[in-house]
Amino acid sequence: MSDVKFVTTLKQEVTANTRIWQTLWKHVPTGGYVVVSSSVVNSDVTRSLGIPDEMVNETMAFASNEHGSWDPEDLAVDYPAKWTKKDHENLANAAQKNRVEKNAENTEDEL
Repeated sequence: MSDVKFVTTLKQEVTANTRIWQTLWKHVPTGGYVVVSSSVVNSDVTRSLGIPDEMVNETMAFASNEHGSWDPEDLAVDYPAKWTKKDHENLANAAQKNRVEKNAENTEDEL
């Protein structure tokens, strides 16, 4: 069973060299938010950035606020990039679970 609810699509962009899709999810039990971002960058772009023969092809999840402003420290990542709403939902669930576990560990460290 899913603990997250789809809120909105934040970004959907396709160019000659990139494909990006970002969705915002609300974790119903805690009220927290997660942004899930899929991206593919073609290798000619990564070469121009000095990373030869590599491609970015991943889906990452980040802690967020209700407006989609996310924390750059990823909570979960999956390879290759996923392009279905169900895949984004599954990663949002995994990310929120990681965040809850990390917060619990930090609380234990403070005791």
